[in-house]
Amino acid sequence: MKTLALLAALLLAMPAHAALHLPPAPPTGQYVVDLASVIRPEDAQEIQATAERLWTEQEIPLFVVTIDTMARYGGARMSIEDFASQLFREWGIGVSGAVSPEDSKGVLLLVSKLDRKARIEMGPGWGQEKDASCWSILQDHLIPAFKKERHSSGLVLGASALDLMVRGQELPRAPMSQERMLGYAGGGALGLFTLISLLRSGTQGYAWGFWSIVFSALWAILGALLSPRRRHHHHHGWGHSHSSSSSSSSSSWSSGGGSSSRGGGATGSW
Repeated sequence: MKTLALLAALLLAMPAHAALHLPPAPPTGQYVVDLASVIRPEDAQEIQATAERLWTEQEIPLFVVTIDTMARYGGARMSIEDFASQLFREWGIGVSGAVSPEDSKGVLLLVSKLDRKARIEMGPGWGQEKDASCWSILQDHLIPAFKKERHSSGLVLGASALDLMVRGQELPRAPMSQERMLGYAGGGALGLFTLISLLRSGTQGYAWGFWSIVFSALWAILGALLSPRRRHHHHHGWGHSHSSSSSSSSSSWSSGGGSSSRGGGATGSW
């Protein structure tokens, strides 16, 4: 009886990844592992070509991996940071006869589709110098595409941006969202209306009255936000964090990069 109790206690004390069985490493030279079947064949070829050029020209391995869920591999209780770090180490990404695990400058882009999480894991050789860029790539290129279920095109954009990042080149600008385009169009139309109205009627035109109402409303809202009660109410909620979240999406800027590879990187969810 005591033996059974001891065994049960040991099982409960085992770490969450004790039963982890990671996907096997791909054959040498294969950089795209689409286990979630979300990448179109032509996009997989484009990502593979990008990774091959990067390896040929810079000797930096870039792996793009998709899985359906971490639970399938025994990682139900793991964070994606730890899962990616374990995968990075298990596959020996960026490690060769002349490069130790501590000096690896490999890059892993991992997407867990059903967990709705993505991780860019950088090798320890990078330190944390690329963390901010990784976060921008997630925010500007990957997460917006994933929200629209465009995993394949998002991964093409992400791989291309990572290629530029590790080469030390400027990252591409974020594609303009439809909401932002509509906002610019609306602002332009409103500005044109104001200009025409002022030119026609001066301070007696419709624009003068319209903007008087708008600025009065803004002044009232600003006064309410800056009232002593409002400031006191929100003061205790202020803090400093490198992460943001909502009910639908979030992303975090990681400076630790996981427990095993100890590189930098960034994490996002949608």
